[in-house]
Amino acid sequence: MSGMIEKVDIHNFKCHKDLEIELKKLNLFTGENASGKSSVIQALLLLLGTKTTSNVGGVNLGKPFSLLSTDADTDIISIAIEVIEDESKKYIFKEELTPPEDYSHQMSFIYSGKTNQENARDIIRIKKAIRFFYINAERTPPQLTWSLPEIYTYYVGSHGQYTTFLINQMNLPTEKRKIDNSTVNPNNIQFSKLCDFYLGKIIHLEDIHINSSINEDYGMSSISYDNYDVKSVPTATGFGITYVLPIIVQGLISTMFDNSVLVIENPEAHLHPYSQSQIGQFLSLIASAGVQVIIETHSDHVLDGCRLFAVKDKNGFNEKMSIFYFQHQKKPIHISVSSNGELSSWPVGFFDQEANDLREIMQNRKK
Repeated sequence: MSGMIEKVDIHNFKCHKDLEIELKKLNLFTGENASGKSSVIQALLLLLGTKTTSNVGGVNLGKPFSLLSTDADTDIISIAIEVIEDESKKYIFKEELTPPEDYSHQMSFIYSGKTNQENARDIIRIKKAIRFFYINAERTPPQLTWSLPEIYTYYVGSHGQYTTFLINQMNLPTEKRKIDNSTVNPNNIQFSKLCDFYLGKIIHLEDIHINSSINEDYGMSSISYDNYDVKSVPTATGFGITYVLPIIVQGLISTMFDNSVLVIENPEAHLHPYSQSQIGQFLSLIASAGVQVIIETHSDHVLDGCRLFAVKDKNGFNEKMSIFYFQHQKKPIHISVSSNGELSSWPVGFFDQEANDLREIMQNRKK
């Protein structure tokens, strides 16, 4: 259970004056719009990355002062996580951030309570403890080429903009990079073929092949897809493939490390309901391979895909799942999953719209 965020503690940040949640290997954040799901993720991004609010995971959050809770009892924002560093050791990483004055043009928080040396030491320690990957809800749309990253990392980027580059690099025989996690790659196949397999499974295409290439002279990468000998470029295939491929690539790469934390917003975007269920099952598989996964979703199909995986697993995976239902001005409701896929509770508003609409349809038929 090393390399895992066990607890998140947030004070005075946006709508969360006082929030504490305990996480497991697979975590689903769902609920009403503007109820604080993204705020939890943004708090993690601020804690583990830049303190500059103009670019938090690719999103401009505005001036730091505006991120204080409206009912904050102090001008200090506190964000803390409890991390399992190894089987017997836990570590609390905490930042206290003070916004500059509301009339300031400064877009960065001011550290409180720690010296620069103490803060630098803590950042080095937390980056060793967990390897954090985040994919934004707004991913790059289909296009013909993508720019290359300035440095090589195992990260597709917050918008998935380096997906094509990574597929190409992971495929180079000289690099000897291989997904040897038997949970996701039992047959030990080449990386691009592994991506072919999961992409085809998720979007329901039996014979799809990914072709990636890099032009270093122009600093560009490109990709195309073969399906039954028909070659297509991304702009000819719609948004679904382009939006889901970064999730597949990052999910697989994350299994290479024993301390990966993968956060994904709206994995269901542009996907057919069948594919939404499949991406839920895929992310559950990634979690079962050792990666901590946090999903923000509005899709009951993604939820049901996760539940289905837990039922099929037969090894107690359901005990590694947590669902959090967010509502306006209320604490999130924690929902657990039984071994047969049943939920511990079904709050009002929790994926009940279909039943509500069908009931109203039936009532109107009688008029």
